[in-house]
Amino acid sequence: MTNLLNNIRFFFKKNIIEALNLGKFLSSHNSDMLRIIMFHDTPKNEHFIYERQIKYLISTGWKILDPRKFIKDKINKKNFLGKNIVITFDDGLKSNKELAERLKIKFGIKSIFFVPYLFIKMKKTNEIKKFCLDKLKINKKKYYKLNLNLNDLKNLINNGHVVGSHTINHFNLKKINNLKVLNNEIVGSKKLLTKSLKKKIHTFAFTYGTLKDISQDSINISLKNYDLIFSGIRGNNIKNSKILFRDEINKSYSNLMCQSLLNGNIDFFYNSSRKKLLKMSK
Repeated sequence: MTNLLNNIRFFFKKNIIEALNLGKFLSSHNSDMLRIIMFHDTPKNEHFIYERQIKYLISTGWKILDPRKFIKDKINKKNFLGKNIVITFDDGLKSNKELAERLKIKFGIKSIFFVPYLFIKMKKTNEIKKFCLDKLKINKKKYYKLNLNLNDLKNLINNGHVVGSHTINHFNLKKINNLKVLNNEIVGSKKLLTKSLKKKIHTFAFTYGTLKDISQDSINISLKNYDLIFSGIRGNNIKNSKILFRDEINKSYSNLMCQSLLNGNIDFFYNSSRKKLLKMSK
């Protein structure tokens, strides 16, 4: 019964979002846009869906930015004109690397990978399974080598992709009251990645990424130690800020729904969350 209700809710949500795009009710269609797509698990049998979504967005005028240049330009507060997209993957899953390789071959796209350090160091299948179930909320039939490892990350970097920090243990940072533990999750993950990859880590993505998961202390620590901070709240990123918003995309989204979301047609639902997060960062 629960699944049926969820399917009904999604059906109506999908049609409303698509209708907003067709109606072009908002002026954002003609505005400069910098949207950041956030993918999570991307199983191989679903890659054709994500490829189709990206192909459609490109065909409708969206430009996929090179992540290294994007980071440099954003740090230097350069303006982004037109309709721009940055692709990001969260959680350090092998399926992300496989999809990214496919998108690079097909479209020349490069991406940012936000990885929890503990997860990419795991080798035992039972540990990987527990992490996926408890932290990532992913239920799989097989967990063997489901995670990226350091060699994978080095290979990604050599191919033009970027690796960013996503804490050590993928905890909900708002639930951590001990400042030493919190600092280790945010700053310690950067140090470990820097040492292991011999690359400077400029970016950090909050785990889970909503206001329910972000504390004032976690904002303060991340702003002091990273150049750019990524949330999971939808929104445009044209304004000069170290805090960035992202649009989650998954396999159930139609091409038209993806376009409508990136055009900002439901951004008004997240106005309050964006304002509160930006206020916390001042």
